[in-house]
Amino acid sequence: MHHDKLELYTPALIVEEIFENLDYISKTARLPKEKVIELMIELLGTAGIELIEDEFIIAHKAEALEITPDKKDGPYFAAALYKRCRIWSNDKPLKGQSKIEVITIKELLKSL
Repeated sequence: MHHDKLELYTPALIVEEIFENLDYISKTARLPKEKVIELMIELLGTAGIELIEDEFIIAHKAEALEITPDKKDGPYFAAALYKRCRIWSNDKPLKGQSKIEVITIKELLKSL
């Protein structure tokens, strides 16, 4: 599942978010919670996604909160600032700022 052209990063809090939203994810995916957890562990491992601990992005949180259109996405913007990378999201409001490039899945696939 790993692609040589991609370097994927996410704040480590993604693991916490997955567990906080496990009921919703399970219901939406129509999968048992155990299977969702299994798939998330597999995805994080085989896709080579680097989890970025909060201690590395904390210095960028204030700037991230200033530029993100949605404060709940602050950690993702902080991680992008830390790694100097784009954000992959289909969330259109995130494109409403000019500091960090946000690309959709369609744009990502086109670039591969």
